Amino acid sequence: MAPVNTRAPRSDEVLRGASPAPAVTPNDLRLGGRDGGPPSLVLTGANMGGKSTLLRAAGLAVVMAQLGCYVPAAEARLDPVDRIFTRMGAHDRIMSGESTFQVEMGEAASGLASASAASLVVLDELGRGTATHDGQALAGAVLEHLAVRLGCRTLFATHYHGLAAEASASAASASASPASRLCGRVAVAHMASTVSSQGGFVPLHRLREGPAPDGSCGLQVAALAGLPPPLLRRAGQVADAFVQRAAPPARPAPGHEPAGPTAAATHAGSGGAGAGRGSADGALGVLAAEREELLAVVARLRWALEGAKRLGAGVSWEAAEMDAIGWVWSSARQRGVDASDGRGG
Repeated sequence: MAPVNTRAPRSDEVLRGASPAPAVTPNDLRLGGRDGGPPSLVLTGANMGGKSTLLRAAGLAVVMAQLGCYVPAAEARLDPVDRIFTRMGAHDRIMSGESTFQVEMGEAASGLASASAASLVVLDELGRGTATHDGQALAGAVLEHLAVRLGCRTLFATHYHGLAAEASASAASASASPASRLCGRVAVAHMASTVSSQGGFVPLHRLREGPAPDGSCGLQVAALAGLPPPLLRRAGQVADAFVQRAAPPARPAPGHEPAGPTAAATHAGSGGAGAGRGSADGALGVLAAEREELLAVVARLRWALEGAKRLGAGVSWEAAEMDAIGWVWSSARQRGVDASDGRGG
């Protein structure tokens, strides 16, 4: 699937009479292909950036191409799809007692149950109707199912930037941890925007490779919507506090790593606790390299314990150190890393 300079089908007609006439921004899109490109795309970017518009334009281009209609693109190459499944927008069903999130999950479940490798799946902000950690966990599981198990063409727009970061790290490294299963199956892109040092915000509506460098620009869009400046300043302070809590502790310089099992346990505990206190968005999007680092800490501690046992020496472990070991071990296991495969468990 590779439409070039695609745009919304009626954009030219609708905007023709506007004054002043706004410019339509076309974009190139590619999913899969004979060269083995990733069949799935994770799309991030600012609010108002054009993510949903691009998803709709791509889906409509596929429908129009298979009907033999005019396709709003300079050119397009397409392997036919058997069905298109979409999960876009937000609504509830009051009379049947279904919340917005339940409707969202029901529609997603229907697509997952019926999609095949020849399908096109379009998902817009899956998981936004519940808590951040639950939503990102569900979004990541759905993405992995579509990209790895089904291998169908998938357009996946999200504001879970941790998920995009993990998918990007997997795509960038062929030696990524086996715990990250998206390697080579998912591309990451964002809708570009500009943010000035004074807080100015302009969406560019251009598709660019990689995760969004400025995140979702929620505060900037809220300012455009007219929220009071004092409220926005307070929101900025809270956002900065979230970022500081989520930031990992500084790692020691090479050659200055803490020595001995006690120092290693303390280092593991401080790093683990920092990650655990981070926002759910960051915690659930831990990169494969960080997973490997956790297992490496466990491996060093285990080696020290086994060496002491062979020598008949007793090792004194304080409660805090044992807590650090347990935290690292359980966190690694919860993130899907098989610690019994010889790498340290």
